[in-house]
Amino acid sequence: MSDVTSRDSTPGALLDRAEELRRAGKTREGMELVERSLGRWPEHPRGLFLRSRLLFEQGSFVEALEALRPLSSLAVWAQEAGALRKALERLIELRETGIDPAFATESMAQLLTEQGHLLEALDIYRRLLFGSPGEERIWQEMRRIRERLDREGSRDQSGESLERELAVWDRWMQRHK
Repeated sequence: MSDVTSRDSTPGALLDRAEELRRAGKTREGMELVERSLGRWPEHPRGLFLRSRLLFEQGSFVEALEALRPLSSLAVWAQEAGALRKALERLIELRETGIDPAFATESMAQLLTEQGHLLEALDIYRRLLFGSPGEERIWQEMRRIRERLDREGSRDQSGESLERELAVWDRWMQRHK
C-alpha cells in the first residue's frame, strides 16, 4: 500500500483512497485506511459506512451488520444503513440455514414434500423466498406445507421435537409475513 502523506490524512482523503482500494479489490488495504481514519475520527459516518461495506465484501456479514449500528441514529444515513442492514440480515439468515444452494430449488422442495420430508421442504422454500422476496406463490406453498405438518407431521421429525420445530417456524413466518 502506498503511504498517504500528511496533507492527504484528512478523513475525506483517507476514505477516498480507501474507496479507491476497495474498487480495485484491495479490501485489506482499504480497511487499513478506514481503521486509521476511524482511529482519529471514530464517529465519522462515511468511515463507519465504508467499514461496513468492506467487511461485507470480505464475507464478514455479522461484523458488517454490527458496524452499521452507529449510523442508524443519524438521519442522513439512516435510510441507507437501514437498507444495507436488511440485506445483511437476510444474508446472515441464508448462511445459517445450512442448505447447499445447489439443492435449494423448487423441484427439490416438491420432491421432499412428496416424500413426506415436510420440514426440509419448508426450509428450502424459505431459501427460495429469500431469493424472491414477496413471492406470494412461495408463501402459499409454505402455508400449505405448514398446515399439512399439523395434520401429518414430517417424516424427518416426530413428537416433541416436531412441536419445537413448528413453534420456531410459526415465529419465523410471523416475523416475515
